[in-house]
Amino acid sequence: MWDYQHGGSACSITGGYVYRGCRMRNFRGTYFYGDYCAGTVSSLVQSGGLATNPRDWTPQLGSALAFDLTSFGTDAQGELYIADRDGIVYAVVPPLPDMEVAGTGSDVPFRLEKSGTWTWEDLHTASWQPVTAYRVYRANLTDGRFDPGEIFSCVHTGSTPSWTGGDPGSPAPGDMFAYVVTAVNSGGQQTSPGGTPVRTLAASACP
Repeated sequence: MWDYQHGGSACSITGGYVYRGCRMRNFRGTYFYGDYCAGTVSSLVQSGGLATNPRDWTPQLGSALAFDLTSFGTDAQGELYIADRDGIVYAVVPPLPDMEVAGTGSDVPFRLEKSGTWTWEDLHTASWQPVTAYRVYRANLTDGRFDPGEIFSCVHTGSTPSWTGGDPGSPAPGDMFAYVVTAVNSGGQQTSPGGTPVRTLAASACP
């Protein structure tokens, strides 16, 4: 159970949804709700029948929302939306570091063509997050296996979700490559490499 008192601008809880989507992996199972008058967005997690990890996301928005928050909704993929009294619908965009380029369930996975252009998910189109560049990182698995802590070096950076040519289709004898693609915004934030335990070089090392 979770409640709060009327006070200041708070007047009415607008119930939301438990997040079940794919864009915000770190928030699966989190319940989002808001306040009609205050224009705030908050969340909590139910654990053992108790409301835990309460968080106020309003500072992430820059300020309280300047509308009467009437309802939450989800699309067919479980992504979250907010509606105001005027019927305007707002998409809840996840923080960039909580996202993964071409992750599991992506409509456009990471494709390494043996000839032609390598392609991957256009994260800006898929998530509405501003993306200034994509980075391709590569590790050379010289022992033929993937070990935790593999060092991935940045081998390509560009503004589009593609790399013309990529690496050779046939690596040299003894070479075995693994790749990670990330997206970067103007503030220098970078997407998660997913479940891959990697260490990457600094952005300055990107060509």
